[in-house]
Amino acid sequence: MKRIGILSGLALAALALTNCSTKEIEVPAEVAAGKEGVPFEIIALPSVETRTVAGEGLTTTWDATNDILSVFHRTANTGSFTNDGDFSVADAETGTFSGTITENIPAADNSYDWVAIYPYSSYLLSLADPVGEQGGYYYIGCNSQKAQLQDGTGSNAHLAGYKSDNTGNFPLWGKAENVAYNASASGFESPAISMNQVASVLAFNITNSTSEAISVSSIEFTATEDIVGAYYIDFTGTTPAFSHYRDYQSATAKLEVTNGTIAAGETGVFYMGIKPFTVEGTDAAPKTLSMKVTTELGDSQVKTFNVTTKMTFSPNKFKNVNMVWNTEHVGDVIPEEPDTDDYVLVENLSNVTSGYYLIVNYDPFNVEDSFILKNDQLTSKTQAAATLNDISGLTIS
Repeated sequence: MKRIGILSGLALAALALTNCSTKEIEVPAEVAAGKEGVPFEIIALPSVETRTVAGEGLTTTWDATNDILSVFHRTANTGSFTNDGDFSVADAETGTFSGTITENIPAADNSYDWVAIYPYSSYLLSLADPVGEQGGYYYIGCNSQKAQLQDGTGSNAHLAGYKSDNTGNFPLWGKAENVAYNASASGFESPAISMNQVASVLAFNITNSTSEAISVSSIEFTATEDIVGAYYIDFTGTTPAFSHYRDYQSATAKLEVTNGTIAAGETGVFYMGIKPFTVEGTDAAPKTLSMKVTTELGDSQVKTFNVTTKMTFSPNKFKNVNMVWNTEHVGDVIPEEPDTDDYVLVENLSNVTSGYYLIVNYDPFNVEDSFILKNDQLTSKTQAAATLNDISGLTIS
């Protein structure tokens, strides 16, 4: 069958789109004469639906050079989806993508179901086999051994795109069902697909109640199941469904932050994408979620959340997570020189016998090179030697 060029427009909104208008194009003379194939295009303009969001939400612009979609279609409500391969950006401003359909070419007066996935994966060959040899895996949030990266308080720019180093992986997914492909006097109406975040997004609202500014350097969020890593995804349902790709998942997601300063009395917002999940607890058996915030000075604060009802972290939606930071930085503590009256000072391993010892190389001006081993029982010279060998910077004369 002759390869027919098809233009399919797919527009990404902040976190969701309403139905978009289509643009009709002129029917080429050879098509009007009855030749197979219909080139067409759409323009889908983003229109954010109403939702509860911290700030203005997400906005994403397509990258005309790098963004490519995987596209699938089928005759409405019948059989399996046909893999239409990769569709590249034809017009980034309008969200128009172009590709080639070689099977089940849309025909006048029929209706079709469409699925689009960002980014394109050459491994994803069939929607009917998401966890088999024809399925392709995607990272959600980031690699389970890495962290997502945010620059600046309140910035959500890192939630767009799919980084090759797997420190920010946010696939998008859209489905349009029973889309009529109707001929008119001026042309053919084309499908519009509303793209959505596969991830659920956490918005951490951290209020600094101390008297000094703090600078957040990292946030960790721990759930009752894995929430970041590599997953096979079934895109055929009303929402994506997830299966593990090998053992590359973690129940703790981490966000590393640069320029995360929060002035005294102010609130900073930080964003993290995770795999959608549901947690359900009761008063008698609550389920625990937790977050840990660390500053550039090394101070940290943990907050736990006891869930006694059903809580859902949905794809394409924000969930606000609040913390009041009230940990004052106390500065570096230099230890006092220990009282050795009740201990033996070991200066040479030949003097070690069984018993309790204080081993010290104390320098109040160079604390990093000091070490105190207090009330540890060394039962032999071998154990004492092993202990000393593990101590960086300690010298015994």
